[in-house]
Amino acid sequence: MHFFSLFTLMTLAHVLIIIGVSFRVIQVRLPVTTSLAWLLLVFFLPLVGAIAYLVLGEKRLGRKFAARARAIKGRSESWLLDLPPEIRSDPHGLSPEARSLSRLAETTVNIPAMSGNRLQLLDAAEPILRSMIRDIDRAKRFCHLEFYIWTEGGMADEVGVALLRAAGRGVTCRVLLDAIGSAQFLKGRLLEQLKAGGVEVAFALPVSSISVFKVRPDLRLHRKIVVIDDAAGYTGSFNLVDPRLFKQDAGVGEWVDAMVRLEGPGVLALNALFRWDWEVETGRDLPAQAESGDPSADLRAGDPFGSGQDRQQYLSNTADVHLFRPK
Repeated sequence: MHFFSLFTLMTLAHVLIIIGVSFRVIQVRLPVTTSLAWLLLVFFLPLVGAIAYLVLGEKRLGRKFAARARAIKGRSESWLLDLPPEIRSDPHGLSPEARSLSRLAETTVNIPAMSGNRLQLLDAAEPILRSMIRDIDRAKRFCHLEFYIWTEGGMADEVGVALLRAAGRGVTCRVLLDAIGSAQFLKGRLLEQLKAGGVEVAFALPVSSISVFKVRPDLRLHRKIVVIDDAAGYTGSFNLVDPRLFKQDAGVGEWVDAMVRLEGPGVLALNALFRWDWEVETGRDLPAQAESGDPSADLRAGDPFGSGQDRQQYLSNTADVHLFRPK
């Protein structure tokens, strides 16, 4: 009799877990294939499936994160509506490849392709870091850096020194790093030096053993963005590391990544992404008057730094690519 009661309770728990998780999967309206996979897992392995779904099933970033995102959504939409029509690329004038990329960007982040940009491909660590440092040294208003990984050592430290120089002359410097990707940086000496020198540093998506069922630990901030004065920006696959030193004990050689240096209206979009991430993570709105991202005439022309020798310094040994410029 005792065995029968235990078996009955286990069967009842089995059924309740299947029904409860299945109802939740249907309620959140996941993609059909994803929903089917979860339903099959929960049906055959109820306990394992339920725990896995609680941890990984939904894009949970916490109530505070969601509330901040809702609060700034209206301002973000207004910013997009206020973009001048002359910097919006005409989809009909784009190449088929660029048209597909434009559609992907607008569908994913609701930011249209912008024309009049000058892009430079930087395909090695030293040119990338040297170029960033030069731009930081020329900054007059702000420097915004956002990375998944910042690891101390080598030329990566020189970026920190450049930020300290900029902060010392009154430039607002902000750095947003992923809390797990940059966990070592969180414990290093450079972080304390940056904070002491007036550089604002924040860590995104922190995770603890207590928060694992409230916030998904596998959802990370993987952006690699640098914006200087709304005049120059960087994005690509390069983390803020020196490949000569980064993970050398793994025996895989030096990591190879690339970045694109950007001038033109597209820089405004990069800064809009940084501003969104910064406010969502820190709860602090950025001053609008000095960093409004106004698409002024020089940005529309894709020539915010002027011409002559200064520009030649940046264009040396780089490729000039107009990705979204209409035909």
